[in-house]
Amino acid sequence: MKRAAILLVAPLLLFGQTASARTATNAPVHGVLRVSFFIRAAQNDEAWLCSDHDFIDAAEADTFVAVLGPRLGFGGGRYEFDPDAKNCLRLFPTTGFTEPGPRAYERTFTLDGGLVAAAAFQHFKLSEIEVHVCFPELPRIIEPAPKRLLFGGDCDHPSQSVYLWTGTYDSPPQISISFRATPASLLRGILGDAAYWAFVAGVLWLITRSLRRRRWRLFDRHRLIAWPLNLLVMLIFLVGAIMFAPYWSGLIPSLQLYLRIGVIGEAILVSLPALTLAVFVIAGPIRVRRQLAPSSGPPSIAHGGALPGGIPSLEVPGWSGHEQGHTDSGDPS
Repeated sequence: MKRAAILLVAPLLLFGQTASARTATNAPVHGVLRVSFFIRAAQNDEAWLCSDHDFIDAAEADTFVAVLGPRLGFGGGRYEFDPDAKNCLRLFPTTGFTEPGPRAYERTFTLDGGLVAAAAFQHFKLSEIEVHVCFPELPRIIEPAPKRLLFGGDCDHPSQSVYLWTGTYDSPPQISISFRATPASLLRGILGDAAYWAFVAGVLWLITRSLRRRRWRLFDRHRLIAWPLNLLVMLIFLVGAIMFAPYWSGLIPSLQLYLRIGVIGEAILVSLPALTLAVFVIAGPIRVRRQLAPSSGPPSIAHGGALPGGIPSLEVPGWSGHEQGHTDSGDPS
């Protein structure tokens, strides 16, 4: 009896497992649309548009941008493949993704996630959406409150925070961000950048003081150690001067909104102090060592020394300036 029951139940279980496996195989698998916005005060914005699979050819990429680009605010510009990810496209809009805000020196970014998610689901079967936004370190208003990823993502600068919104095609995110430059943000930027350079000057002064006490012998006797350490200190300070200080403090974004200095002005304001620091750190030890090096003038004859030919000399200048062993009688004859 038991054996007959097992023989009857086993085919039913096998059929059920096969049917469920078939259902799981034929079920539609919906992917995730990932969009990353890089909002900048100079309005040279950028966006990454990523599908759930690698693009087959340029025609598929063109269709992807043509459908989703206008819904992201990409009215015109150019795009290119991301060399590191074949499923991502980089969008460079002509006029940026932001618009002037109601207040002075303010920019506003808005995204209707419903339009984007509906088009992604209808045309590309992408049922979920992730939106990452990086924007300048300035006073801001964000709606709705997103998930904040501290010092993460692929923002322009390590000090920036990434804000993340997620949703689906039936509950998409609606995003609104406003940021502006204020007198307080500009003052904070100036003081923050000045504090960083004061710190750099203080550290270099301490190092220079220690080397002066030892007459810079470290760069003479241990050059193979001194110069790599010197370059390492310079690189650490340069990273802070280029990547952190002018952006974390808000100086560059505030000046870009106040004075509209653009990308060229940003490059000048960041590169000039960095180049000055590099010249000072490299040329300083070289100049000091040249000053302390002994002069290479003509050889002098000292007491007990030798003539240029190698012949020893015992002649020593006397008090009167004449050589010893000679007398001056004062007689002209």
